[in-house]
Order: sequence, then structure tokens, then C-alpha cells
Amino acid sequence: MRSEPLCAWCQNWYLVRETGITMFGPSPHITVPEVSWGEFLSATADYGAEIAGRDLSAADPGALSYAVLTMCRGLRTLRLNVLGSKQEAAAWAMERMPDWAWLIEAALRCRLSRGRSGFRDDETRRAAGRFVGLLGRELATIGRE
Repeated sequence: MRSEPLCAWCQNWYLVRETGITMFGPSPHITVPEVSWGEFLSATADYGAEIAGRDLSAADPGALSYAVLTMCRGLRTLRLNVLGSKQEAAAWAMERMPDWAWLIEAALRCRLSRGRSGFRDDETRRAAGRFVGLLGRELATIGRE
């Protein structure tokens, strides 16, 4: 894994080119730079490391939920070599990490409430930080493989 991310927008560019639907104007294949699957995976690992390096101690509930679910999606993407939603990744992660299922479920509930519920008590906030750090280390390991 590189110390600098490939590019800040590689994940978004990849998704727009490969999964986006043109509603108006030119195709994204014309306007968005090409990003290979390998570059997308590398950017996914890099972004996971960046999130894991954040100080989440003062993060609002929505940001904590985002971090937990984004790490689940990054791990699923790198482990299975497939794209998927945060909901799919959360379900996958809960099956594989049952000890963390309560936290992932809390992140889903918080996301559905748009950050208005959950992740307010100290125990859950600390657990979110530990979980994000744990998955960040795993993403970094996968990114070096």
C-alpha cells in the first residue's frame, strides 16, 4: 500500500463510470477518467487507513456511523472483491463478526435517523473507535497483499 492515496476521488470516479446511469448529458465514460479495478481496491484500502487515522473522539453520531459502515464496506469489498452497499456490507460484517454486530446495528439505526439517534453514550463511542481501528489495520494488511 502506498503512503499517499492514488487520488482522492478514485473510488467515486470508478463508481460513476461503472455503475452510474446517465440521466442527461454525456456518458461518464467520456467525462470521468478511467480507474481500474485494482486502483479502486487500492484507493479503498487507502481510504480505510485514512478513516482509521482520524480522531473520532469528538465526532458527531453521524460521522461515527459513517466510519463504522464505511469500514464494513471497505472490508467486504477487499475480502470478496465485489462492490456492494453499506447495508450489504453491514449484514456481511455482522455474520463474520458477531461480537461487533450490536455496534454495526447501532450504526445502521443511526444512519437511518440521519444521525439523530445513537452513538451518544461513551461506551458506544469508544467501541466505534476500537472497531474502526481494528478494521483499519485489517484493510491496511489486505492492501499490502
